[in-house]
Amino acid sequence: MKKKHIALIIALIILGVVTFISWSSAVSVPQDKIQQAKQYCQENGLNENICVFVDFSKHRLRKRCVIYDLKNNHKITSSLCASGKHKNKFSNTPGSNLSSLGHYAVTESIYKMSNGGRGIVVDGLDSTNSNARQRLILIHTSRSLALGILFKHSKTSWGCFVVDKKTYQKIQKQAKPMLLWAYK
Repeated sequence: MKKKHIALIIALIILGVVTFISWSSAVSVPQDKIQQAKQYCQENGLNENICVFVDFSKHRLRKRCVIYDLKNNHKITSSLCASGKHKNKFSNTPGSNLSSLGHYAVTESIYKMSNGGRGIVVDGLDSTNSNARQRLILIHTSRSLALGILFKHSKTSWGCFVVDKKTYQKIQKQAKPMLLWAYK
């Protein structure tokens, strides 16, 4: 067997394991976070129907991004979500390639990325993420999301919220700016 075929088989097995682990894990958002998000959206003129939560305390192989229906109190969908270059470090500094914690406003602005893909612009609303627009922190997809997370591939996320295609599409459909809350 050629080396390319062996590498492909190994990659497919690993992808299968990652998929199984992420699908089999229960995803929930703490009730206090939901209540705080409802209040934050109301006070800041953000979409009061839907919100995105990203729990960076969860392992990178677990689904840690949740789109939540605030009005009807249930999870709509969940996804793996890549973090920045180092999983336990966070920064608001341009060029750090790290994720930032805090509240973000998800705008309808679509940014065309250098690889031809598109991303949704987020604006940091806290001192911990106020440079999000300057840093070009986006919500976008990646074909190699699961493999990139597994192998900590630096190109998977340089601080952006990299999610699966289904989650990206649901976020993109929202007309009113909505809250994305990244916490640990």
